[in-house]
Amino acid sequence: MPADWKAFKRDWKNGKYLECTPLLERPKNTSRKIPIKFLDRLVEFSNLLDKHNATVFLMGGTLLGWARECSLIPHTTDTDFGMFSDEHSEFIHIFLQNSWDI
Repeated sequence: MPADWKAFKRDWKNGKYLECTPLLERPKNTSRKIPIKFLDRLVEFSNLLDKHNATVFLMGGTLLGWARECSLIPHTTDTDFGMFSDEHSEFIHIFLQNSWDI
């Protein structure tokens, strides 16, 4: 039984895990605009939003990179994610207004 039933129910309803298929497998030492270690920051951000009952999901080029390369696209300069508007809280609004250094 999940420890946090509400979070599990929300994730089950809203989530869909997409297994990546490395159609464009690149060498590990490929030069990238955004370092791979930035993915750790995205996980931290996702976990923070989860603690505040908000669902975060990949969009645009970030989703394409995951689906096509199992990673960030090397030449991308940004990350794209979305949230459901009805899950915003005052904390998240304030957090997003402040700078968040990588």
